[in-house]
Amino acid sequence: MRVPPAAFILNGLGWVVILALVAAALALVRLLGFPGLLILGLLCCLICTRAELSEDVPSWGRQVFAARMARAGEAPDRAAFRFYRRCGCVLLLAGLAGTAWQWWGML
Repeated sequence: MRVPPAAFILNGLGWVVILALVAAALALVRLLGFPGLLILGLLCCLICTRAELSEDVPSWGRQVFAARMARAGEAPDRAAFRFYRRCGCVLLLAGLAGTAWQWWGML
């Protein structure tokens, strides 16, 4: 019997964690409704923005912008942050629209 490579096992474990996070997000949205979606989107945007800004420099200030300009040519490693931040923005907008729609229906 052939043993699967470590990358295959780690990939499967990664998917299990992602599916667990999706299940937790769906439970939160089921519990809170559209405001839950808004909270998830806001958290996703904030976490991705914070992670992208503090990759090289642990403080806020001019050093952040100097480090960002120095690594401006390294776009592929930041593309994942950008993708997830945009997903968070979509969740945020959907949560805002859904919450406004629910409040409009109560008037």
